[in-house]
Amino acid sequence: MPELPEVETIRCGLQRSLPGRRITAITIQRPSLLNNPPRRFRRCLCNRTFGAVLRRGKLLILSLLPDEPAAPRYLTVHLRMSGGLTYTAQARSDARVIFKLDNGMQLIYTDQRCLGQLEVVDNWQCLPLVRSMGPEPLEPNFTLACLMQILSGSGTPIKNVLLDQHKIAGIGNIYAAEALFAAGIDPRRPAAGLSHAEAGKLLAAIKSILRAAIHCRGTTFNNYRDSRGKQGSFVRRLNVYGRAAAACMQCAQPIQRIVQAGRSTYFCACCQR
Repeated sequence: MPELPEVETIRCGLQRSLPGRRITAITIQRPSLLNNPPRRFRRCLCNRTFGAVLRRGKLLILSLLPDEPAAPRYLTVHLRMSGGLTYTAQARSDARVIFKLDNGMQLIYTDQRCLGQLEVVDNWQCLPLVRSMGPEPLEPNFTLACLMQILSGSGTPIKNVLLDQHKIAGIGNIYAAEALFAAGIDPRRPAAGLSHAEAGKLLAAIKSILRAAIHCRGTTFNNYRDSRGKQGSFVRRLNVYGRAAAACMQCAQPIQRIVQAGRSTYFCACCQR
């Protein structure tokens, strides 16, 4: 699933390409991916011009320049498990929705599992998904005090808290595992049991891991590609995720894999306490 670094990488790429480009035609191969009737979706978007590209958590928000006061102002794209947006001149056999642009290029939405969602909205900030999201982990207001408040009173394992989008927006399975390893914290520990010092290490690890992953343009295992169709390289910097039974890079003990809340968790029982 694309997490914050992957979605932010796509956002940055589209921000360099889309603003000022006008949609000339739309081809919808999978209407089930739309949260609007297809006719309305086309009517609201054809001949509209893209503005800034935004992100909230794992949600992409493509703003539209107003052509009339009542026109919807945003196209939101929730990539979910395997969605992607590519800015390209080439046709793609796996395209689900194709936006043809006035410069001969295309914005293509792909989604192998077809679990994503595209929606034209007036105000993305009023969407229930957005209203329920926790703070952005890379914003200045995500402080140690903020993290301590999230952790306080919770007997839930710390790994599960990091994955809860209501508590912190954008972190998924890959980066939760890597941040906990970097902070030396066992993913099974109750969130409220972390000391002030441990929470400080975790906060620093979350921010540094996410920034490093964005610098590497995300992590590609299978489907993920950036807006130009290129793979992310952070996979070469993973310490625990996907490395079950491999030797820990710090202590050489085997990396363990367990299941928490239906998700695989990878950690080193020696380095993480």
